[in-house]
Amino acid sequence: MKKFIYSAIALVLLISCAKEDEVEVRCTGFEPNEPTILNSEEYEVLSAIMNPERGAPFIVSQESSVIDSSTIINLLGYGWPNGSRNHLGFEADSLVIDAFIRANIKMEYWGTRFDGVTQLVTNPEMTCLFENEGISGWDYYYRKYPNGIWSFHRPGIYEDFALVNYWYGCGGLCGEGTYLLLQKVEGEWVIVKQGVMTVA
Repeated sequence: MKKFIYSAIALVLLISCAKEDEVEVRCTGFEPNEPTILNSEEYEVLSAIMNPERGAPFIVSQESSVIDSSTIINLLGYGWPNGSRNHLGFEADSLVIDAFIRANIKMEYWGTRFDGVTQLVTNPEMTCLFENEGISGWDYYYRKYPNGIWSFHRPGIYEDFALVNYWYGCGGLCGEGTYLLLQKVEGEWVIVKQGVMTVA
């Protein structure tokens, strides 16, 4: 009987190790795409909001987020009683909002030009890590990466102001997302307004 129990335990361990190895093999070999976002000011804006307390390297989704039609309607002021102020959580110049919309009507690819050490993760790799796994996909994610992942829309930049939307994901019930308005002050981008935040 003892021999049977030991054999069963050994089999479970073998299957478990094989599954882990399968995940590692299944989710390696992904190469970032050639960057298409080359404007250094966009990297400066986003570097100003990446929290150093979360530690380097910063893990960034290489694909920029795409703005959807309902968000555009809300940003333009048609979906809320008080216009885009309710959607953003603060007032912003319509020209900055327009720049944000125009910057995010299609997906582009980030490079590694952010301040600090940055690793890029592609959508196909994230799909591999999380497909059919749900929340437990984060276990596989953290086997490969030391920190949570940043997902960005491209900043809408007009003169000395920039509108940003981001999501920082760190687990099934761990993450935050918000709109930010930044202003360039003495050559540095600083956050001047923070909007509706989603926190999990």
